Amino acid sequence: MILLQQNENLADYLEDTYFVNYSTVSLQQKAAQLFAPSITDIDKINDAYKFVRDSIHHSADINSHRITKTATEVLHYGEGMCYSKTILFTALLRSQGIHTGFCYQRLTRDDQGNMGYDIHALNAVYIADKKAWVRIDPRGNTNGRNAQFYPDDPLREQLAYTVRTDIGEIDYPGVYTRHPVLVLYPLLHCKDCQEMMAAYLPDSLED
Repeated sequence: MILLQQNENLADYLEDTYFVNYSTVSLQQKAAQLFAPSITDIDKINDAYKFVRDSIHHSADINSHRITKTATEVLHYGEGMCYSKTILFTALLRSQGIHTGFCYQRLTRDDQGNMGYDIHALNAVYIADKKAWVRIDPRGNTNGRNAQFYPDDPLREQLAYTVRTDIGEIDYPGVYTRHPVLVLYPLLHCKDCQEMMAAYLPDSLED
């Protein structure tokens, strides 16, 4: 799939924000721990990806009721749902000057598409020497999922979910600098993560 950069200025994909708050002390310390000065950007992408995918729990997998919103919160508590895990992954890579954005899929809540849809968040990372974006999903490889990043073939895509268009699932091609308001809304306004994931996630990127 051809990914569509939503902001023309590539530098926008390095911005430090309230949510992607990589200038904070805790994020800088974690970046220094993860990334040796001598490693390549590809190695940094791989190290950050494995850390967020494998060491940060997905809220659904541990039945957590906590909602983490900022990169520092996700790092501190070691957990978050997909919207939150993508925020931490973005923060770690942007701290290293690696352009990183947000992508989305519309997925069914059951195998047949009878229970509606949720918007799932993942990331896109700009591979500078290829001058191209690749999608990477740090959701976590539980329950048979097998998302990967391949340092030797960095544009090869292997995501946690394969979209089934025949039952209304969608791969959205946009690469966003920030989560859209409709994605952030449940993070900001819900009090319980299990309740949020059960009933308050958006079902489309369109208003």
